[in-house]
Amino acid sequence: MTGNTPHPCKCKNCQGIVTYIRNDIHGEVKANSVAQLTDILAATVWFQGRKYTILSIFNPPANHYNPANLNDTECHQTILAGDFNGHSPLWGYKDHNKTDKALKNISHTTNLIILQDRDSPPTLLHRVHNTLSRPDLTILLSDLHHKHNIQVLDDIGSDHLPILTTLHQPCSRKFERKIRWNFKKANWSCFKETTDNLLTAIKPTGDDPNLLCSQITEGILKAAADCIPRGCRKAYNKPFWNTNIEQTVKTRQEARKQMEKKPTIQNKMLYNKTSALVKRKVKAAKKDKWTKTCENLDLRKDGAKAWSLLNNLNSKRRRKNPKPLSNGDETIIEEQKKAEVFNKYFSSVN
Repeated sequence: MTGNTPHPCKCKNCQGIVTYIRNDIHGEVKANSVAQLTDILAATVWFQGRKYTILSIFNPPANHYNPANLNDTECHQTILAGDFNGHSPLWGYKDHNKTDKALKNISHTTNLIILQDRDSPPTLLHRVHNTLSRPDLTILLSDLHHKHNIQVLDDIGSDHLPILTTLHQPCSRKFERKIRWNFKKANWSCFKETTDNLLTAIKPTGDDPNLLCSQITEGILKAAADCIPRGCRKAYNKPFWNTNIEQTVKTRQEARKQMEKKPTIQNKMLYNKTSALVKRKVKAAKKDKWTKTCENLDLRKDGAKAWSLLNNLNSKRRRKNPKPLSNGDETIIEEQKKAEVFNKYFSSVN
């Protein structure tokens, strides 16, 4: 994920979970070893002067998770999210299990609130039993209960639908990014042809020079947008992505929705077929992109490109999110204060 730092779980019995932190946010992630069979990544992030604790949890279906380490004194700006596999009629199950009892216990004895209920959109499509359920839960601090928004997104190829939880907190003033034009990669022949066509089509009418000036300016900018690449764009496209894959993904999403409405054998076969087709097309597109990248690499004159590719593969140039600095009992996240602490220490030893 571009612009984010991955923090995977590195324990021996890990089921495979990872936490991503945006590169412009101070934060650190530690594995929680309280629950032996339950994978927990505890992320501590600082945003807009506030400290948040986010626990990413995966509890196996056969295991019973008991968050006994949570109590009233520890639940401050805390969010628990993940696959709990807790069965309770409160969020649509027909039975109970021990994880359900533990979750209801913390909701009754702490200031944490479970957001899902029986009316929430289901997130798991069980292909074997053709059932819909809600094993994925989001648990918030009561102070954040009226400052959040929760949304179930479209599928991304998994049986589980992703859940987007947004906290509405006052943010500092944001400035718009300035567009940078990459003139080195511009197609100047295309730019010349496009501008000639657009400017030739302009026919001066009347005596208003401002109207003619605006038409010429719009024509030049339109030709530049079509022929000159731009940087600092928010939208990031995967290099192997194409319209064919995008259309196949939309077909898979429609097949899943149809199966959720009518879990017939035909709809199940169609969903499985479209899911396999997406995986096959994505794999083939990645392979073709890698083949073309290697074919177009001339080591006699593209040595810099080759080293750049190798550095990207081994993550030498990958940017990571900043970590907080501990100075005694104080946690420092401001860059200015970090510099002052380092300067004070260096001056004391040199």
